[in-house]
Amino acid sequence: MLVNIVSSSLYASEVTQAQLDELRERIDRITAKLNQDKAELSSVQKELAKVEKTMGDLNHGIRRTQNDIKIKISKIKRSEFEIAQIEKEIMVLRSQLRNIIVASYISGRAEYLKLLLNQEDPAHVGRFLAYYRYLSRHRVTDLLEYEKTVDRLHRVKTELESENQELKALETAQLSQRKDLTLARSERGALVAALEQGIGSKQQQLARMKQNAQRLQRLLRSIDGAVPDSLPRGELNQRFGQMRGKLNLPLHGNITAHFGETRWGTDIPWQGIFMDAAEGTAVNAIFSGRVAFADWLRGFGLLLILDHGDGFMSLYSHNQLLFKQVGEWVEEGESIALVGASGGLTTSGLYFEVRKNGEPQNPMNWCKVE
Repeated sequence: MLVNIVSSSLYASEVTQAQLDELRERIDRITAKLNQDKAELSSVQKELAKVEKTMGDLNHGIRRTQNDIKIKISKIKRSEFEIAQIEKEIMVLRSQLRNIIVASYISGRAEYLKLLLNQEDPAHVGRFLAYYRYLSRHRVTDLLEYEKTVDRLHRVKTELESENQELKALETAQLSQRKDLTLARSERGALVAALEQGIGSKQQQLARMKQNAQRLQRLLRSIDGAVPDSLPRGELNQRFGQMRGKLNLPLHGNITAHFGETRWGTDIPWQGIFMDAAEGTAVNAIFSGRVAFADWLRGFGLLLILDHGDGFMSLYSHNQLLFKQVGEWVEEGESIALVGASGGLTTSGLYFEVRKNGEPQNPMNWCKVE
């Protein structure tokens, strides 16, 4: 899977095709280097990466199908309402036609008998005939309106039947997606258990943690130099550096690991914060910026990195699902991912970092606690 990377100098401005081509060439070179890192993974870790990416795709497909189902149900409700309204119109038209036909029949017989038997004034006869012709035309018009309304009812009912069939197909597809996700979760559970059994000594754990941190650092350096300086910069009303202490955290949750504290059972400090949250909780961008990375990374799972300009970046890892792709512009507070446990975690949560020129910053110096 192509690693998605974009420059820290890429903002909301449009870029030319030539600039994009140059960007892709550089991305290809960075991807090749990252693939070398993947070659160091064990077979279990490789399979975990594959399964967790598949789970992300399945979750995305389920959400998309669910949205399609909601749209389809809304259309069905509108069609059902329209059918009820048309049926009311038909009832009114039927009543009107019945009255006209009865009135025409009675009036027609009576007046013609009078004309024949009483020999009324010719002028009165002419007025009566004119009225009779008008009544006949009005009856024809009502009949045509009735016919059109019945045709409309048939068309809407046909559309409703088609919509119901499409809804059933969507529900079947969603059921299949959920079954696949259940199987993938089971497979992931087995892989995580296998990793737990093969953790090894404390020294090996420390070595892996350091390797993960170094891998992230290499990625950030690659991102920083990925795009030529010729790419345009957009103008923001405020820069990230002006927002110290004013930003919202990416989600509401308990902070179980703080910046600078040593990681569980090690002497390695946390370079960000870990927030407990249920799977599926929305992860929001702390500030507007460009998606710089959106992919699986060893030790971090499904990781999304936002580039806020002036060397500032924010990192959101262990996600279940990423909503955004590389190069997309994101507004402050916009949902960018869903909380998960990817990267081999046994419990769900969000690991969140803020970086300046690649160096970790205390997120709580930038974010306020509500």
